[in-house]
Amino acid sequence: MQATMEIVAKALSVDYSKVLRFIPADHELEMEAGVGWDVSNTVPYRVPADLDSQAGFTLMSEKPVVVEDLSLETRFSGPQLLIDHHVTSGVSVIIGQLEDPYGVMGVHTITHRFFSHKDVEFLQSVANVLASTINQHHISQELEESEMRYRLLAENASDMISTHNLDTQYTYASPYSFELIGYLPEELEGKLAGRFIHPDDLENVVKTQENILDTKKVNTLNYRLKHKNGNYVWVESTARILNPQNGEMIVITRDISERIRAEQKLKRSEAKYRTIFENTGTVIAIIEPDGMVTVLNQKFKEVFGISTEEVVGKKRWYDFIYKDDVKVMEEFQRRRIAGDKDLPDSYDFRFWDVNGNLKHAFINVDLIPGTDNILASISDVTSLKETESKLKEELSINKSLACIYTPLVTPDSGMGQIGEAVLREAKKLTNSKYGYVSSTDWETTQSDHGSISTTVDCQNNLVAPHWRKEHVESYPGLWGHCLNTREAFFTNSPQSHPSSQGTPRDHITLKNFLSVPVLLGDELVGQIALANTENQYQEEDVKAITRLAEFYALAIQKKRSDDKIRNSLKDKEILLQEIHHRVKNNMQIISSLLNLQSSFIKDPEAIDVFRESQNRVKSMALLHENLYQSRDMDRVDFKQYVKKLTDNLLITYSASAGHIHREIRVEDVKLNIETAIPCGLIINELLTNSLKYAFPNGEKGTLFLKIYAKDDKYVLLLGDDGVGLPENFDPESTQTLGLRLVHNLVNQIDGHLKIIPGEGTCFEIMFQELQYKKRI
Repeated sequence: MQATMEIVAKALSVDYSKVLRFIPADHELEMEAGVGWDVSNTVPYRVPADLDSQAGFTLMSEKPVVVEDLSLETRFSGPQLLIDHHVTSGVSVIIGQLEDPYGVMGVHTITHRFFSHKDVEFLQSVANVLASTINQHHISQELEESEMRYRLLAENASDMISTHNLDTQYTYASPYSFELIGYLPEELEGKLAGRFIHPDDLENVVKTQENILDTKKVNTLNYRLKHKNGNYVWVESTARILNPQNGEMIVITRDISERIRAEQKLKRSEAKYRTIFENTGTVIAIIEPDGMVTVLNQKFKEVFGISTEEVVGKKRWYDFIYKDDVKVMEEFQRRRIAGDKDLPDSYDFRFWDVNGNLKHAFINVDLIPGTDNILASISDVTSLKETESKLKEELSINKSLACIYTPLVTPDSGMGQIGEAVLREAKKLTNSKYGYVSSTDWETTQSDHGSISTTVDCQNNLVAPHWRKEHVESYPGLWGHCLNTREAFFTNSPQSHPSSQGTPRDHITLKNFLSVPVLLGDELVGQIALANTENQYQEEDVKAITRLAEFYALAIQKKRSDDKIRNSLKDKEILLQEIHHRVKNNMQIISSLLNLQSSFIKDPEAIDVFRESQNRVKSMALLHENLYQSRDMDRVDFKQYVKKLTDNLLITYSASAGHIHREIRVEDVKLNIETAIPCGLIINELLTNSLKYAFPNGEKGTLFLKIYAKDDKYVLLLGDDGVGLPENFDPESTQTLGLRLVHNLVNQIDGHLKIIPGEGTCFEIMFQELQYKKRI
């Protein structure tokens, strides 16, 4: 470049010549070569690329600039270098393209000189040649650098780069070939590629090569190469035509053995989890925020009755959900997506299957990380819900029966009291507003007018009709339907029922109606009728009331026996003994029924209720057995009775009573049956409580029971040295059935209950023997 400047200065006979290179980053021009200039500073000389210099003005003008007299120049100023060298005239031209100039070339004279058009053209031509030379130099330099870079890439790449001729011989292989298949590059050159390819993959590789030659497109293929040690390596090769004229091809090959192993492992894992997914026993679904179902397993068809193909991507999850549960589920999903952490992960809901059956399900949900999609696991719990419902119904029925059997077995209870108890429990079980319990048994009703009703719920205005038995061929209307057919029934549209004859003007409006006959064998002895439940009557209601009807029939049967005994003065003692025997047998039947029923129950609470009810029945049965076996039909040997009662309870709770010592001291006390039954039930309840709660976790302890006479009264002391009662315990306000029963029974015998303070629990009950009512 310096030689060029010297030639230019000599050719144009000028005092100075120079080349200034443009530095865009600094917006300056730096002197690279020159003739005549006194620039002794070690720092390269620079001028601004703006109006402060002739060179900068040339760049901005984008054309040659001629100066005849620098001192008269107004287009730009300076620069100081020209002034210091007494420059008067000069020419400057751009080196290179206007859009990307290399710099500026300039010539200057001290004396005034007029530069001709040819002078300017000459200078521009030299600048153009110089620009071309510089550009060519840059291209050569970049090519050299590029070749070096690609050579370095090829030599150091973690893939094997190779070239092949039309016959698939190696013409070049990068050093990575040794890492990949154990051969040095020079060992591969001139070798056919096919000899290293797995025989099973060779045909596919050949077809791919032919396709590349035909289409001139890049192709990628997975296959196996034989390593020098004899093993095969899975590789992925990307190939393209390098020289279309001779068919030379470049191939980049990388080791994908780990990936293939990972893919195979993934496939095995996918197969395993797919098996789990399809055989997990629950419905698995992925649900998008709008409710669209995107993934389902085959369990869905089994539960919902619809194939997954009909649902995935076509139906929303909420299309299957019971409408009352849809809003709850949508709200849960909205809050879950919003990040609410207080939502339940699991809950129950209802859904419709393909046949329109309403079912129950249990769902467990969670957000899929990184998405708003929900992963749901759904179990069909319809059978479980039905079983749970039946258990609850059974428990309710047995609680009702427990409330009925006290008046049922109490000698002084009349049919009115028993009927009222049956009616109260029947309405409670069915949520009915109105009802009546009636009897067709003339011998037990003792009604001069032949009324069907021994108990009528007059306050609720559903009144049983009256008739004379000898005049009735068939019973009319809804209330007579079950009496005629001897079968229970219900209707939730009474006006449209075939037997309906309307209702009297002042009668209540019937919204729904249920009636159950009371049968003793084949004999019709009564009826239980109910109306206007809160919802609708169902078969379960009929079954529950039928159970009550059986108890009511038992009451009628017992009443018949009682009446016969009262009417047989001559056989009084024999018949009295018989009734005790029958009552004892009935109690045993009831106890057996409770025991049989409890075997079908799994709920511990329900089993406990059955066991307590069974013990109460047994306590009364023991009394009747005592009377039946005694010569004294009016008095109960309480000492013998208490021993049998405590033995029975300890057997019942043998699992928790083995570590308990008992101290029982009963004087020779004989009580009439009216006093003995409540006392027996009181002892049963208090001993049961001690056995169940006084000694938790198998703790040892003592139960004590004392009965003795004091003046004209009796004292019953019963308790234990266990954990004691809760603080502020009040037997009158307790909610447990047993202690409420104790409180009522104490009142029944006109007794006084007192809790003795101290360690453990001690109840003191002081009472008098009730006046024995005459039996005739």
